[in-house]
Amino acid sequence: MKAVLEQSCKTLHLAHVMETYDTVAFENREQFLLGVLQMEIQQREENRLKRLLKKAAFPQWKTLEDYDFGAVSFPEHYTEAMLRDLRFLERKENVLMIGRVGTGNYRKNSVMERFSKEFV
Repeated sequence: MKAVLEQSCKTLHLAHVMETYDTVAFENREQFLLGVLQMEIQQREENRLKRLLKKAAFPQWKTLEDYDFGAVSFPEHYTEAMLRDLRFLERKENVLMIGRVGTGNYRKNSVMERFSKEFV
């Protein structure tokens, strides 16, 4: 019986019915069918919103909060704290970030760019 239900849902493109039908509380058949269909509509709407957000490709705001500075080497006179406090902007100093691909240079640059706009 369950295999027939799965095939019927697949044929009718009701992707979420099999996942949710056993969680619907009901007193009669109409209430059950309404509950199952409302859950299907809700899942489709959630998936549609996720799909549209992904398609929009909004830029992701990167931060230094979760960045791992373990692989970063600073000059002797410079520290991670000095980079984070952005005082180099007040002193109009340049920061050169060099590293291999995948080491987070883009993240550091985008964060610095965003915060530097506050000082301009």
